[in-house]
Amino acid sequence: MSASKKKLVLIFPPFTNVTAPPLGVCMLKGFVERTLPDWSVKVHDLNLDIHERIFSAVARGPIANSSIEGPLKEIALSRAADVFRGKNDQEFYTRPDRYTVYGNLFLELIDQQTLDFTAAVKSAFLSEERMPPLIEEYAEIILKENPEAIGVSLCFSQQLWVALCLAKVLKRRTKAKIIFGGAHFTAEIDQFMDRFANVIDYIVEGEGEMALVKLLKGEDPASIPGVYFMSDMVHSSTPKFEPKIDIFGHPDFSDLDLRAYFSPEPVLPVLTSRGCYWRKCTFCVHYLSSGFSYRQHTVAHIVEQLQGYVKMGIRHFSFIDEMISPHAFKDLADGILKAGLDIHYYALAKPVKQFDRQLLEKIYASGCRYILWGMESANERVLGLIQKGTETENVELVFQTAQKVGIHNHVYIICGFPTETKEEWMETLRFLQKNGGAISSIHRSPFSLEKDSPIYKAPEKFSITKVWSLGDTITDGRFRFECSSGMTRDEMNDIFMKSMPFLRAFNVYSPRLGNFRDHALLLYAKHGRALDPSKRVLPPLPFEYAEAEVLISSLLQQDSLSL
Repeated sequence: MSASKKKLVLIFPPFTNVTAPPLGVCMLKGFVERTLPDWSVKVHDLNLDIHERIFSAVARGPIANSSIEGPLKEIALSRAADVFRGKNDQEFYTRPDRYTVYGNLFLELIDQQTLDFTAAVKSAFLSEERMPPLIEEYAEIILKENPEAIGVSLCFSQQLWVALCLAKVLKRRTKAKIIFGGAHFTAEIDQFMDRFANVIDYIVEGEGEMALVKLLKGEDPASIPGVYFMSDMVHSSTPKFEPKIDIFGHPDFSDLDLRAYFSPEPVLPVLTSRGCYWRKCTFCVHYLSSGFSYRQHTVAHIVEQLQGYVKMGIRHFSFIDEMISPHAFKDLADGILKAGLDIHYYALAKPVKQFDRQLLEKIYASGCRYILWGMESANERVLGLIQKGTETENVELVFQTAQKVGIHNHVYIICGFPTETKEEWMETLRFLQKNGGAISSIHRSPFSLEKDSPIYKAPEKFSITKVWSLGDTITDGRFRFECSSGMTRDEMNDIFMKSMPFLRAFNVYSPRLGNFRDHALLLYAKHGRALDPSKRVLPPLPFEYAEAEVLISSLLQQDSLSL
């Protein structure tokens, strides 16, 4: 590298999923270095780093303030990191009992560390206390690069306070411009900029590639679409979205050790499109970061990218599009098959009738081993409120057909959509029970009211009579609400928790399989039809909850699967 090159450091802060590398910062690295030959880019995945530090501490002995106590749990926790990183394939692939223990302990520890560390950095930021030593250490790592600009990519709210504290320390010690961006920024960006202008120079709304390049070139920020900055007041402009996204090129993962992530084999994220082709679901805000647009990469571009990864010895992928339409899925599968790629992948889609047997067989032949279907509900009235554009009759047919051709079905549902009744929720559970032989995992969550979602903007259409915040809406964004009909929030929480034993039992390998999507792909790729959901015993519907708990407990005590 030429010494005369300017340096951009890109940061992906903790805490979030650590089974695969972050895509956004690697896309930016690739685009900036191809576009600006006088700049070099260094990516630091601090999310991976902090996970490595946590498990290194576990290996040295009990972690202070940890709820995980006792030598057996500590040994199992230390083994969890090793097994998840490919040091014991036998335990990962053939011992669901141990995988479950490892998954439980892994998540318990990380959840606790996330809460504790986030609380510590938030307190330090707000009270002007001394920053935690790790924040200072991260700042030192970044400053050793001698950057002229520092980019911070935020996808999730739990990354926010770590990012702000790091920016605060860096601002004291460098004149490098600090630029925030990422999918987290969909609402109240001007207020966020106004509040944190002392530690942030710019916030980029929407796609980061073009705006970042223009900032690095020194163009007037007031002329760059999507850039927020502070002078005497917050200045911003509407982001512009590039229609031909192939020009952004391929991501550059070269700064990261792809085999250091917590999966036995690398599972790389691939984005075949930007935005959502549907853009009508009333609870959703994901499309906001793409400006209500939907743009696809050409199949040639995607295939070229996959071919490059295969040459590197990587054959497992997660297509992380908001949803892949039936037509786009057909084109993608055709391209993979034509190129003769021997790969495995999973993707997200909506279960509509266009996913017929012919298409699903082609998708399976191209390497797809499971699809996470956005079902949300099996009640037609609730689906109408969601504006999902699906019908339960077609959903059932898609699930049954996909299972027959060898594709595992993961199903996402929401409990407590505004005005949903207990009986309507039970209708969804009965649908799942009826189709249990075709479902390998249930992903579930209580309904969450998101700022700037269609429901938030027009609450009266959903019988919402009151909305209030649980905290600071700029940094938190969580809201509570009351409806004039349907379950109360307390009733929803109660029935949701009582449904959990039933829902967890769908996970065909382990109750924790739904928490580790990349692991699910590796297991399905390894075992294929041997993990047949039709052979699994489901507990009763959540009327007799104690009985369900007993049954699930007995299932978890099975020593191994016949694989």
